[in-house]
This record gives sequence, C-alpha cells and structure tokens, in this order.
Amino acid sequence: MKRSRVVSFAVLAVLLVVTATPVAAANVSVVSQHTTDSDFEDATITNMSIEGTGAGASVVLVDSQTTDGFEDGNLDEYSSTGGWSVTSTNPYSGQYAAEVSPSDGNDNHLIAGQISDDLTLETWIYLGDRQGGFAISNTTSSDGYQLAIHPGQSRLGIYNWTSGNFESETTASLSYNTYYRLAIDYDHSTGEVVYYVDDDSSPRQSPIASTSATLSDVEGTTYGPYAQAPNSGSATSYFDEFHDSGFTPTSGSYQSQHTAERATQAAVDISELTNATATITVTDDVSGKTLAQTTVSSAGNHTLSLLDQDSDTIDVQIDFEQDGGTPSVVLDDESILAETRSPSATNPSPNSETLAQENVTLSVDVADADFGANGDTVDLTWYLNGTQVATDTVSSNGTVTYQATELEDGPKTWHVELSDSFGSTTTSSTWSFDVQHYSPSIESLDPADNTSLTTRDITLSANLSDTDFALDGDTLTADFVVDGDVVGTDTLNSNGTASVSYTMDGGSASWHVDVSDEYGNSVESESRTIRSPSTLRIVNVTSGQLIDGSATVTAKLYSGELIFEKQTGDGTIDLTGVPVDRGYIIEVNVDGYRSRTVAIRSVFDQGSVYLLPEGETAVYQELTLNDLTGEFEPAETTLYIERPIENNGTLEWQAVAGDRLGSDAVFKTYLEEGVRYRLIIENTDGARRDLGAYVAAVNGTATLEVGQIRWTSPKGDTIQYDAYVNESSNNLVVAYEDPEDNTSSFDIVIHERGNDSNVLLDENLGAVNTYQYTHPLTGGMNETDWVVEMTVDRNSTITITEPVSSTAAIETGIPIDKRWGTLAGMLLLVCIGALFPSTLARVGAVAVVAIATGLSWLGWIYLPMTYVGLMGAVALLGLAAEFGDTI
Repeated sequence: MKRSRVVSFAVLAVLLVVTATPVAAANVSVVSQHTTDSDFEDATITNMSIEGTGAGASVVLVDSQTTDGFEDGNLDEYSSTGGWSVTSTNPYSGQYAAEVSPSDGNDNHLIAGQISDDLTLETWIYLGDRQGGFAISNTTSSDGYQLAIHPGQSRLGIYNWTSGNFESETTASLSYNTYYRLAIDYDHSTGEVVYYVDDDSSPRQSPIASTSATLSDVEGTTYGPYAQAPNSGSATSYFDEFHDSGFTPTSGSYQSQHTAERATQAAVDISELTNATATITVTDDVSGKTLAQTTVSSAGNHTLSLLDQDSDTIDVQIDFEQDGGTPSVVLDDESILAETRSPSATNPSPNSETLAQENVTLSVDVADADFGANGDTVDLTWYLNGTQVATDTVSSNGTVTYQATELEDGPKTWHVELSDSFGSTTTSSTWSFDVQHYSPSIESLDPADNTSLTTRDITLSANLSDTDFALDGDTLTADFVVDGDVVGTDTLNSNGTASVSYTMDGGSASWHVDVSDEYGNSVESESRTIRSPSTLRIVNVTSGQLIDGSATVTAKLYSGELIFEKQTGDGTIDLTGVPVDRGYIIEVNVDGYRSRTVAIRSVFDQGSVYLLPEGETAVYQELTLNDLTGEFEPAETTLYIERPIENNGTLEWQAVAGDRLGSDAVFKTYLEEGVRYRLIIENTDGARRDLGAYVAAVNGTATLEVGQIRWTSPKGDTIQYDAYVNESSNNLVVAYEDPEDNTSSFDIVIHERGNDSNVLLDENLGAVNTYQYTHPLTGGMNETDWVVEMTVDRNSTITITEPVSSTAAIETGIPIDKRWGTLAGMLLLVCIGALFPSTLARVGAVAVVAIATGLSWLGWIYLPMTYVGLMGAVALLGLAAEFGDTI
C-alpha cells in the first residue's frame, strides 16, 4: 500500500509541474513528508496509535480490547511476529498456544500494540530455561523495558534496557516448564506500572509476587509478550490467553509540523475513513494564519492549495470525528509541496594550476536555494580524468572538498555533477591542474593532543603514506621528537604505522614526528601534548583549600625505600621526573596541622594529601589488625583509612591516613572525632577487604578483626547483621551486610538500655551494602547494657532491635519475636502473682516487681525502667504498711 502512495505523490508532483503557474528555473516538489513510524512519533497524537515500522507505518485510532487464545491458528493481528508461531503442542487452554524458540541469548518479541493510554495486559506463560514476560520497547531490539520473570534466578523484575539496570525487582519462587499467569497495570498519567505473577487466574488478588516502577519515554512505544533464550543454545516457551485491554475512541487528532519555503500545497493520504470525518487545517505556525482548511468524509489522497506563508514553519492539524457507527481511521502520510530550485557549483580549486604534491584537495562552492527550510540535500559526484572517484552529500551552502591521493605526474581534468533530492541536476564546467612530484604524508598521531596518561609506558605512533611506495619505491624515516630530543626512530618501506616506545615521568611534554624520504622531501607533523600527573596537592580536609604553610613531604615505597623529600610553601609538590604509577607512603608535616602518614595507591588514583587542622577535635586511635583468616600478614598488609571528600560537587572516598602495618600490626594516628571513615586493607598479592565504616569517638584502641563476623538474618530476608561485645578487645561491634545491594536507606541508633537519652551513636545513612561500626568500651561503659536499633529500607521497612550486654554471662535475647516474648513474660508475672494467697498479697507484689525487673533486664520483656521503679516503690510501701500493722 505504501509503495502505491509514493507513486501517487510522484504523479501528483508531475501534474503540479504541468498545471502550476510557470516560474523560472523552478519545479514543484514534495519538500517535507511524514510517512514513517519515526516521523509519526514526532507528531502530537490523541486517542491514536502508530502501527507498522519504517515507510509502512500508519496512524490509527486506538484498537478495542482483545483476548487472544490463538485458536484462529495465526498471528495476523500482531505487527511483528519474527520467530513466533501457533502450535498445538502445549496450550494452556483450548487447542493452540503461541510458541517461540529464541537461541543464544536473543529476545523474541510479539508486538501487540503501542502505548497511548492506560493499559492492562495478562497472559499465561510457560518458560523453558530462561526468562520472559512482557516487553515495552521502541523497536524489537533492546531499547525500553523488560517486565520479566526468571525462574532460574527466582526473580520478578522490571529491567531498563537503556540504562542496563533494574527499575525494581523482587524474589519469587518459580519453576521452569510451568504455566504462570502474568499481569501488568499501566497508569498513563503517572507512568507507574505494577507487575504481578501467580499460578491461578487472579494474579492481582493474591499474587506469588509483585513489583512496581515508574516508566519514562514510553509514549507511543510498542508492547507485547517476549521470551529470551539462554546464552548458549535455545529454549522453547509458550504463551496462551493473551488479554490486551484498551479502548476504541470516538475521536482522535493528529498534529505535525513542517519547515518549508515557497509552499504551494499540502497533501494528506488517508487510506481508510469509515464512519468518521477528517477536518484538515494548515496554518502558519508563527503568525497563526490559516493557509487552507477542508473537511472530508472519504478515504483518499486529499490536496489543499495554500495561501502565501508568513514564515518557514507550517502546522498540519487533522481532527477525526465519529460519524455513524464504530469509526475506523488509517492515516498513511501527509506532506508539504513547494517550488524548488536547481543546485549550482562555483569557485573551483585547483584550476589551471601546477601542484607539487601527489595528494590534491579538489574543492567547489555548492549553493541551493532549497537548503534550510525545504530540507534539500545535494549528492555531489566527483569526476577525475573522466572517471567517477567519489560522492558527497551536502545539506547547506558551502565549500565541499575531495582529497585526491597517489596521483601520478601529468595533467589532470576534473568536474562535478550535482543532483538534489527533488530531481534537479547540474553538470559543472571541466577544470584542470598538473602534478609534478610527491611528498610523504603524516596522519593519525597517537596519543591525541592533550592526552592525560593513565600509565607511564606508552607508544608514540603515526600513520605514514607516500605515493612513491607504489612507483619507484621509497624509504621513510620517522624521527619521534619529545621536548626537542629524538627519543626513537622507525623506518617504513610501505604505507603503515611508525611507532616507538616511550616512558614518561610526572609532568607534560610536547612531541611531534619528522618524516623524510629518499628524494629529499620532508614533512613535520603538528605538535601534540601529553600529560602525566605532576602535582601532589596538600589540602585542608575541613575546608578543601590548599595549605600554603611551610610543609615537609617525604615519599617512600611500601618497602621503606626513600623516593624524595621536598619542602613547599604553596600547598603543592612538583612531581616532574618522579614515577607516578605506583603506591607510596606519604608523610606530611605542616605547622598548625596534625602530622599525617597516608598510603596512596598511585598519583593516578589520588593526587591530594588531606591534613586535619589542630583546632579540629580529634581522638587518638591505635588500630590493631587481628587476622583470623591467615590471608593478611601484617608485614605485607597496608591499611587505608578513607573518608568522603567533595570533588566537583560529588563525594568520593579518599585516603586520608594509612601505612604498611608492619610486624606489630598496629597503626597509630589522630582521626577527627565523630567523622565516619571507611577502613580497607590490602595485601601484597592484591587481596582487599573492606572492613566497613568506622567512627572515632574517644581516645583508645580498636581491633580490626578479619574473618570473624557471626552473621544472623531476619526471617525471610537475605540481609545479615550482628551486634556484640568482643571480650578480647573490649569493643562494641555492629556489622551489617546486604549481599544483594537492595538497601536504599540504613539508620542506626545505639543507646543505653532503659535510658534513651544516653546515645552512643545516631546515624542516618543512605543506600549501603556493607556497614561496620566499632567503639571501644572504656570506664563505666563496661558496666552498661546497650541497645542497637537498625531501621532498614529494603523493598519494605525492616526494624532490628538487638540488646547488647557487656557482661559475658548474660545472654542478649531469646530466639522469639519481642512482642511474643513480652506477652509470655506478662502472663508469667500474672501466674506468679496468682500463687500468693491474699494473706501474702503485699509480699507477692514485691516478688512480682523483682521478677519483672530481671526479665526486662534480660531482654525477655520490655518495661520502661521508670514504670518498674514506680511499681517497686508502691510494693515496698505496701509491705512497710503491713509490717507496721503487725507491730
């Protein structure tokens, strides 16, 4: 159908040329046409959708809801069916189901429609050894969203192809080779989609699992079922009872915009118009003037003559209204026709010249009055000595060039032919030039100009060519010059790449290539600059400013070998000539700042040393490594203490202290009080361990344990946590880990048990996957019981409360839910009180209060200590009164 429409436009253009008022050197042509799916996606459509792809696309009223059990034996109602078929092998119900067997990790999509309003989809799915579900995408390739179930990974998720990330996901116990019911509800106004899976016919009532996300940029995109194959091999999947709930509107509209000069007509091709009328309005977008308007009630190619336009922007508005029964509308394309001009070629170069090189640039100035608003393009064909040698396509007035290479000596002729997109052609005059001899050429220097190196050892290279290689033979000598000195030479006997190896220290260097041949010709390339980190900055960690005080900086290798010792007064250390691709231990001393020893992996990774002003509150820390794994020998292990530093508006973890631990496994330093640090250890074999967060609260020591975390998990969750007192180091340790990295928010409070005002730690963190906190218990802290409260947002909110006792003989909880424990404890107190006769009621009251105090202290029930104290006072007063009565 589309091919016939294109022909009709061509015939229309010819008729217009014949019947239009004669204009000198002008034709009438289609200068702007909307006929493809991408064209229609740029238009504004209401209650309409785009069907088909490429030039076969159309705009139609939104279809009504459908339920397809595939019992008709075909897939004719779907716009893309590649790889899909109807089979009777494994239907869920009836005789048939849709079958697809993708292979080698590929996806196969069955496109059912395009999103333009609220959408409800359901289907039964039977997966074989991979994932599947629904796809929402711009094409059948990976561009959009997958709403997938993956039995092999027990996952239900909404995956964003474009970003490569899951928008949301949850776990679901699923199996291959089993039918499941999938459903989605899409809210057009908010973009929110909810995704359900179950094994019965009502997945929204009590789903096995569900998840939701907000989709973006899906207006007008396609949707439908999909299945994916394993990375190697194939898998057969089945779909049945596919339900697509949409609506059939009674009206719709389409509005697009064109740019054109000298427009004469508009043409609208409506291939189907049943029970509806179409009002076509063409306006000048800038002035708002109506250029033409008509209402039609029959299908066909409708043309409208236009008034003179005021600007280059023209709007075409088509309003469809129901007229009778159920309307059916198909818009195939719409166009603007205008008077067009022929292109021209002037100002040729070279012309009647003698040239001294074998590579010659031919150039002409191309002009066309239809460039710009009419969107014309011109195909320019180059002819050298009567032979076509190249083509170019241009879309604006300007100079066009062609590089003629490896020309032999002798006279040459050349000309160009121009052909524009509206069918006009122009042949230029014939021009000439003469070639006498040849020189080598240099192309593609590598590294590029102003390259910042990430390694010291690099290769300098250049692509060389010479026409003489193909004639009498030649030898090119390429000298690579760095800062005026030749650092290497390479020779070539054919076109190719010359290169040398070069090792650079910190700083910058200028380099180029000098190339000479056997015939005395020589060329020099442009100069290029390469840079390697050359400055070590000394920064105030609090303000982020350079420290301009007198500083002594000593750099050593991890082995202790001295690299340099320098003085500075401006906050920078010049590293020119110093290797910058390896790790160092940097010692910095500046008056007014804490002396600092810092381990940095290389200047490429970190070019700043951060010092803490002496005026900031700091605590002395002795950090001792206790490796229970045998993997981190202290003498071969480096400790990195990092804290978040703002860099160009973002926070980055930067090393602010650290050293090779040495045989005593101890690192001593001052850390700013209350600041959250991250501790990382790394051995000489490259093994690393992130020990998590560390907050320095008081002067003291802390043991960094590796390999001894006694993880526990809340029922039904994969997160792990622990809170305990390490009796050997006398440290309170809290650890948390989310192996699936699903924690969006993590809040922690540590306070004295029964005294919420005595807070040891209160932190509100964002997304974390690993957290560790160590606090030395000194003085009266050893006699205090603590409560650790963690609030975790991880798909849902999880609250963890862990009592921690500093007395080893006291257990910190019972293995039941706190509410049930409290209820059981209360019932126990009632039972104990019932054991006392009325004559011993006052003694029983004292006994019940004493037992309640013990149960609460053990963590088996929770009673505020103020309440327990008040209860005890009342009981004691009652006992005293009884004692007075007996005297």
